[in-house]
Amino acid sequence: MKRLLFLLLLAATLEARPIAFTNVNVIPMMTDAVLHNQVVLVDDGKIVAVGKPEEVTIPADAQRIDGEGGYIVPGLIDLHVHVSQPDDLPLYVANGVTTVLNLSGDPGVFALRNAPIGPRFLSSGPQLVKVETADRARAIIDEESRTGYDAIKIYNDISLDALHTLIQEAHAHGMLAVGHIPRNLRWQDMLAARPDAIAHAEEFLYSPVLDGDDEKIVAGMKAGGISLITTLIAYDDIGRQVNDLETLLARGENRYVNPSIRRMWQRGRNHYANDFPTKRVPNFRRLLGFQKSLVKELGAGSVPILLGTDSGGVPFVVPGFAAIEELHELVSAGLTPYAAMRCATIDAAHFLKKDSEIGTIEAGRSADFILLRGNPLADIDNISLRAGVMLRGRWLDNTALHTELDRIAATNRTEEPVVKAMEKGVDAVIAAARRNHARDTTVNELAYQLLYIDKNRSAALKLFRANVAMHPKSSVARQSLEEVLKEAR
Repeated sequence: MKRLLFLLLLAATLEARPIAFTNVNVIPMMTDAVLHNQVVLVDDGKIVAVGKPEEVTIPADAQRIDGEGGYIVPGLIDLHVHVSQPDDLPLYVANGVTTVLNLSGDPGVFALRNAPIGPRFLSSGPQLVKVETADRARAIIDEESRTGYDAIKIYNDISLDALHTLIQEAHAHGMLAVGHIPRNLRWQDMLAARPDAIAHAEEFLYSPVLDGDDEKIVAGMKAGGISLITTLIAYDDIGRQVNDLETLLARGENRYVNPSIRRMWQRGRNHYANDFPTKRVPNFRRLLGFQKSLVKELGAGSVPILLGTDSGGVPFVVPGFAAIEELHELVSAGLTPYAAMRCATIDAAHFLKKDSEIGTIEAGRSADFILLRGNPLADIDNISLRAGVMLRGRWLDNTALHTELDRIAATNRTEEPVVKAMEKGVDAVIAAARRNHARDTTVNELAYQLLYIDKNRSAALKLFRANVAMHPKSSVARQSLEEVLKEAR
């Protein structure tokens, strides 16, 4: 036992020692300048020095990592995600995303902040729907503030008075106000209420934008200090799955998505492929073009453009992988690679009011960064050439990242028979779940599909109860069963 304790202490000591990255180029992101031949010294989870080799003293006990002429950039920030599976979290990190804003949460999401390999995690409360009075708006903000949410998520059916009150009260409680443009209101109403950000460029499609209105949108957002979270990849992928679902189903990154979720992406169950004919695809492409033009105009007008993907909210928008795709979308919209990178680093950190902690490479900042093999400011494709990710002072090289990805893919493969068993009925699902030690989140998702998609309440309840029996310590399983039973009363 003493030897075991000694080894654990030794491991902790080795983990905590300083790390020096040598022979690296640094892109701090305050400007588009590249600092060549630098040393980056990390200790106790923070960047403690950045400079030329002769300027930085490397402690004798430091671990040295030769960057081989690579480029260090800040970790990416995705400001529109939907996390429902703990195994989503390593997918972000493996793609260099070290901070996320979850835009629809419940109290259970706070446990995700303790994930072994996961990004810095901020969350809004549940989507706000049907808020009719200012008094109700105040009550909602009081409750969400006490719960500890970082933001509110404005969604739909909100009166004009309630909208203004939600945003004002959120700000008074130190919370961000992010949201859709409620369908019962106009974009002019939303901009007048001055939220911190519009959650999608797509939102301007659902309130008339007439000739010349784009200039008014730019002026209104700039005057109101309102940012735009883009989510271009989500809209792009909607049109693509309507046009050619099989191509998207063949994407390699799909294997990292829980098979219970992938079940709903298949032909026959895919909402977008079912509900939109292929003749709509040209219009999807035209409207995506409008969004990209708006993004370019807003950026030119000094309105903050922020990277967001809607990962977990739209089929095929895979956590982490989508952030890389969104950077390409931003460049295709006309932003320079540097401007696109700002959307996911320094500007996103400023939006979160965490620019003293993250978003740049400089002494005193959290050690959240990516080591790349090429310069992303010269070619945004280089953002995919990762040598490793530093996560709050923990170095994860490519071997470690791929080991985690392989673990997730293997877990998903073991659960595919559980999903397949849905064809044979709930008893077959329960038997397969027990046999394959299915995760609580997988069984839970299948139970919700039985409830809301198949409209089979009795089978859903049976599966919810079985999930609690299989995972008695799972708050996910227990709370879901309680909520479904409560709805029936």
